[in-house]
Amino acid sequence: MWHKFFDQFEFLSELMQKFDLLCLKTESDEMPADVVQSTEEGIRLFYVPSLLKKQDDETVCKDQTVASQSKVILYIDFNGFLPEGIFYRLVVRLLQWSQNRKGYEPRLFYQRAKLFVDESHEMIVRILPEKRSCIEVTIKLATVESCSDEEDEEDDVELDPATCKMLWNLLDEHLQYLGRNWMKRISYGFYIPCKFCKNTDCLKLERCIAAKKCVLCNETHKGMRIKRIKYLFGECRTKTEPLLLSNAGQESPKGKKRKNEKERRQHKKQKVSGITINDFKSMLLVVSDYWKKHGNISMLKVLLRQFKCKVGVGEIEKKDDVISLFELLIGSGDCSCEEFSVIFEAVKICGLDGVYRKIKQIESFDSFPFKDSISTFSVYRRKLIKFGKNLKEESIQKIVFFHQDLNVHDVDKWHLILALEDKGIIKDDERSMNDFVKSLRKIGLNNDADILEKPL
Repeated sequence: MWHKFFDQFEFLSELMQKFDLLCLKTESDEMPADVVQSTEEGIRLFYVPSLLKKQDDETVCKDQTVASQSKVILYIDFNGFLPEGIFYRLVVRLLQWSQNRKGYEPRLFYQRAKLFVDESHEMIVRILPEKRSCIEVTIKLATVESCSDEEDEEDDVELDPATCKMLWNLLDEHLQYLGRNWMKRISYGFYIPCKFCKNTDCLKLERCIAAKKCVLCNETHKGMRIKRIKYLFGECRTKTEPLLLSNAGQESPKGKKRKNEKERRQHKKQKVSGITINDFKSMLLVVSDYWKKHGNISMLKVLLRQFKCKVGVGEIEKKDDVISLFELLIGSGDCSCEEFSVIFEAVKICGLDGVYRKIKQIESFDSFPFKDSISTFSVYRRKLIKFGKNLKEESIQKIVFFHQDLNVHDVDKWHLILALEDKGIIKDDERSMNDFVKSLRKIGLNNDADILEKPL
């Protein structure tokens, strides 16, 4: 490859890495001794997924059959059009992520990749042969060869929900990044297989999580139970997690649950008594108009990534007006005419308190008690907003220069934060934030680092 342009190899390889066309192969325990010696001598190896050819014997790249409870399949459907270049770029980004986790080497085939996730899980990503505008993602338990039958543990056949949610977020974030750079007019959605039809765009993942017990097939109108999907990707309770503790002679757990739920709804109605649906809609329009004039929609997108597990990063990024972002919260059940504190918390965090005067002009809100307490948004999200508000142009340029792998130019403070999250440089965990704070101090941005380090 490029043997005629070897004198320009460094430039070409850096260019291809910048455009997610290849990535450097890192050293691993599986490397043959002669390969390890070559890398130590300065010879580098690269993964270039788009150069892989179709196998004559397709059984070479097939995995052994595993129990259904040991895996879960997701479809990423691109509404009839998926350029192969998008798939290969996604694979390259996933390769980099997988290699950083220090597991086994990735297994690459034509339009297919098997990747290490952790000691217990692995992920297979491929273009679906029967529908080439769809990517099939299989999250499965890692294959373990036991020494004897006694070591088989039948209890450990289910996937870890935290891992499934993490991989869903990872895929969505990478696709969102690619969307901003390579497929601005291409849309996609996450779906689960429907047992009643073969359509890959029948049961949307977000729809399944929001449902109570089952969802209807769009074609046959038959109901499919989605308890396991809610367990793996949603926030539903498991059998091992008691709903309520009850003593002998008292109400049953189910009875208490119904009673508490009824009391909770009554409490909400009392708290917002007099708020009509029309006044609720009027309030959203007032906040939306005020935000357009005095706020920043990208700042709101940074904040609303709090709900990315429910609505998806891609859905948030596609919206180009405030009211559409609020509608996402209504659709996910996080905002309604009975409970809309999330709107006022967003207003408070983003510093748009001036809108309260306009809201009070709406009849139902003329004596509404606006509170300063924040309970919906995490400390991490609130610190990001505070960090963004204080970022200066000089600081933005230094961060972009230091993190050159961001591949962004001429961005504002909020798009910089979105890019940092998409790249995984900042995440809602202590280690990532500490590393980012250290990088800020290295380039002399001590005031910006203090914002993220000190308590709110």
